[in-house]
Amino acid sequence: MSLDLGRLGYGLADYYALATLVLLGAGAAMALLRQPARRMAVGRAAIGGLLALLAIGLIPAWPRSRVLGPVARPDLAPSPDGGRAIGPIAAGPAGMAPAAAARQPEASKPEPVLSPAEAEARRLPAAIPGWRTLAGWSFLAGAGLMVAWLAVGSWQAAALRLRSRRPEEGVRELLSRVVGEGGVVPELLVNDLLHQPVAVGVLRPAIILPARFVQGEPEHRLEAALAHEWAHIRNRDLWLVAASRLLLPVLYAHPAYWWLRRRIRDDQEVLADAAAAGVEGRLSYAEVLLAWSRGVSAPAPFATGGSLALFERPSQIKRRIVMLLDHRLRVEPTCPAGWQRGVSAVAAAAVLGLSLVTLRPAAAGAGASGAPTAAGVETVEEMSAMPGGTAQRRGRLLGPDGKPFAGAKVYLSHQGSGWNRRPAQSDRPALIGTTADDGTFGYPEEARPEVRWLSQPVVKAEGYGPAFAEPEEKGDVATFRLVKDDVPLRGRVLDIQGRPVAGATVQVVGVLWHPGGSLDPWIEKLKAEKTAYPVEYSTLKSWSLRDVPGLFPPGTTDAEGRFTVTGLGRERIASLLISGPGIETRFEYAATRPMATMRYPDFPGNNGSHDVTYHGTGFDLVVGPGLEATGTVTDKDTGSPLAGAVVETAALFGNPLRTLSAVTDGEGRYRLIGIPPKTQFNDDQSLLVSLAGGPPYLPTVKPLGKPEGGRPIAVDFQLKRGVWATGRVVEKGTGQGVKANFSYYILADNPHAKSYPPYGTIRAGMPNETEPDGTFKLAVMPGPGVIGVRVGNEHYRLGAGAEKIPGPRRDGGGLDMIPAEPGYLMPKNYHSLGIIDPKVGDESVSLEIALDRGKTVRGKVVDPDGRPVTGFRVEGLQDHFRMWTPKPLPTDEFVVEGIGEGSDRDVLVCHEGLRLAGSYVIKPDEAGPIVVRLEPAGRLSGRIVDAAGLPMAEADLVSFNPFGDAKHERAPFAGPVKTDKDGRFRAEALIPGRKYNIKVQTKGRLTDVANDVVVKSGESKDLGDLTVKMGD
Repeated sequence: MSLDLGRLGYGLADYYALATLVLLGAGAAMALLRQPARRMAVGRAAIGGLLALLAIGLIPAWPRSRVLGPVARPDLAPSPDGGRAIGPIAAGPAGMAPAAAARQPEASKPEPVLSPAEAEARRLPAAIPGWRTLAGWSFLAGAGLMVAWLAVGSWQAAALRLRSRRPEEGVRELLSRVVGEGGVVPELLVNDLLHQPVAVGVLRPAIILPARFVQGEPEHRLEAALAHEWAHIRNRDLWLVAASRLLLPVLYAHPAYWWLRRRIRDDQEVLADAAAAGVEGRLSYAEVLLAWSRGVSAPAPFATGGSLALFERPSQIKRRIVMLLDHRLRVEPTCPAGWQRGVSAVAAAAVLGLSLVTLRPAAAGAGASGAPTAAGVETVEEMSAMPGGTAQRRGRLLGPDGKPFAGAKVYLSHQGSGWNRRPAQSDRPALIGTTADDGTFGYPEEARPEVRWLSQPVVKAEGYGPAFAEPEEKGDVATFRLVKDDVPLRGRVLDIQGRPVAGATVQVVGVLWHPGGSLDPWIEKLKAEKTAYPVEYSTLKSWSLRDVPGLFPPGTTDAEGRFTVTGLGRERIASLLISGPGIETRFEYAATRPMATMRYPDFPGNNGSHDVTYHGTGFDLVVGPGLEATGTVTDKDTGSPLAGAVVETAALFGNPLRTLSAVTDGEGRYRLIGIPPKTQFNDDQSLLVSLAGGPPYLPTVKPLGKPEGGRPIAVDFQLKRGVWATGRVVEKGTGQGVKANFSYYILADNPHAKSYPPYGTIRAGMPNETEPDGTFKLAVMPGPGVIGVRVGNEHYRLGAGAEKIPGPRRDGGGLDMIPAEPGYLMPKNYHSLGIIDPKVGDESVSLEIALDRGKTVRGKVVDPDGRPVTGFRVEGLQDHFRMWTPKPLPTDEFVVEGIGEGSDRDVLVCHEGLRLAGSYVIKPDEAGPIVVRLEPAGRLSGRIVDAAGLPMAEADLVSFNPFGDAKHERAPFAGPVKTDKDGRFRAEALIPGRKYNIKVQTKGRLTDVANDVVVKSGESKDLGDLTVKMGD
């Protein structure tokens, strides 16, 4: 059997040249990308392109255009009679032409006839192979070794499976939990010879664990290992490795190909590590990897490069640990579908175009189309580098039918900077992608559910209501579900005389929904508890960030005052902002379902309470006349007008609407219309003016006043310059900047306060926000003041730095209250406080405010017999307003955070199901871990009656844990307690030996009915009739 090494050489020359272009393009693209998932998309496209080029090269009839011009070849030299003169040929390696072309024989000279000896003499040089022949055969020998290497590796992987055994059922159940619902659980095996977990097989994938992992590793480590290997199978890494190894017999001599394979393997491990870290946490998983590497003394016995197993030797684990500890890199779990489609399109176009090109020169005498027969050619794929994203989380969109939904738009909604700016149509959520064919998409880590008040992913599709993340994320993919938009929200706006209001604007500024899809549970609870916001906060989910209006075009009422809002979806509640000429601006809730209007107090026991109204579709809204304010804003010292000053209502009314605002013109004039006469707290309106840019003017506030004769209310303002306070909020110990909200207070003994207009801020909110790196800049008054900061989590201790604030204190129910403007400063409202004292004439003053995590103590909970207990709730885990954990804890362990230096912490534990309770006071010098031993809980019962002795049905009972409980004698109820129709109540899971002060909420106030009530362990105490005296 003869082998045409010449044709093989030219074919390899073509393939290696074009493969080099593919590899250089892929390498350049991957070097520009930071996200492993996107680099993997480029790597897959490169491998696919190389395979496609190899396959096309085997098609003889594929059309090709030659880059090089004709080159004379002795084996294709034209003969005088139009045929071919066949002569000697020296086969060359890829890309090489024969060393010399044979001369064309003259027509008049016939080919000489050689004797056998002469013929043998001419054949002798051909029997001695040249370097080109040796190179060709050497290449084929190397390719054969590669095939053998791959075959041995596959055989060893198969043998490993045969020598492995099935693990215990508990390990299988753990793998099923890792895979999750809907996933196909791979085969799970255990082997005594392995040192590291591996995933093997393409058609029948399996995970093989070292026996020591199953026997000696804790469950959480075993779960991380399974998550790592399952990620390889789920991501189809085994298929990609197999495809890359198919090319090894051809490209084994190309160093760039080995680099590409190593890069792909590195990124596969990074993505698998990210999946495992999602179970264990980055730091914990890095510790697990380190522990594994220490336990490995030699590579796995089957660890040959030809195997389809995915493993990492201990020497490679260091790099992975470094990447895990690099918190600057937030790993996308998957590549966005749109990005993948773009890469695939570029790859296909490149392969198709370059497959028409060959570097093989045409033979002399060949036709215009090239040689009559040509070796196959390959094209190069050019991959464009695309910008890397920040997606760290994955979501899957389902339609109302529960099936994956493709092509929907994914937005990222932001609160934005600061709290005191009115939502505007220009604040539009950012479009960050579309859903893939399987409904999946990526979104940033910053939009995780626990900080939905700052950032939130929203998915929209035509004809449906927006989809939001469901409360429970399964695995590493959050579920989003569209709802049908078949119930439009309709309403009508009327004035106080019943006349239609035409031309009013109706703007959606928020959306609320029940996680179950129906509003029925919310309605039932609202009717039962008869209080608006506590039920709303505990039952409904909300999207109420500043840029909500950007996805809902404002509507306008027609001549009959009617409007229609679509795009919300059925069983949703819209937060509506309704405004227009001559009417007060109103904030209303309306549901996309027919229902009677419901009206309940906002909060129980709140003396400033007002009613909150919930409408159904088809409602009528009567609005009163709005107030109008006009005036000027000037510099107090110079009288010069101030342009660009923001004049707004000083109190919030409605949620999430912040304030109504207007901006002064070049002459310092403003006009603010649609002002409601009363605030949310039923106070008269006040106006606040501030200047965001320019000199450091302090904001000031004035009462709005009353209208006279239907004319606008004139309110003029004067602003006075202060001093810039610049600084940074950092975490103590690390110095890392932390984004925070903050407020500024002027201490009561500040001597300059009298020379400034009354200082003011937006009521009921922290009006300022730092940059993401914690830096801030704020106008302050000369003299002593305080800046208090608070972040979006409760892992830090409260009131850090309060002991350094000078001046008197007042007792506010166990909390310090420091006299200041714009109101009393309560240090416990802030995580940390910084003191400033700039002088008159200073340009600026700087400070650093450190957040203190305090001491952390770990603990466990056991029953009376010392056995571990799970499913309990705890009060006192954080330095926060005392509250019980809303859900039972899944393990027997808990963590107490934010304990200040020299402080103790009272920890209360209860288990409603087991009827056990207990407490533990962590002492200032105690480091833990602690053990809370539960005992049988106490119970209280009784009947609440009014002054006439009649039972009070559906009355709410509370027992608070006061801040001033320095001796830790008291305890709160662990859950809501309500009387039945006969006025009777029962309070369960009470802490034995603790005092309970019982109050009843009636008509917006709290009334004491029993004080210092104590129950013993396992005691059930009946308090009899407890009378509520309304005059108390």
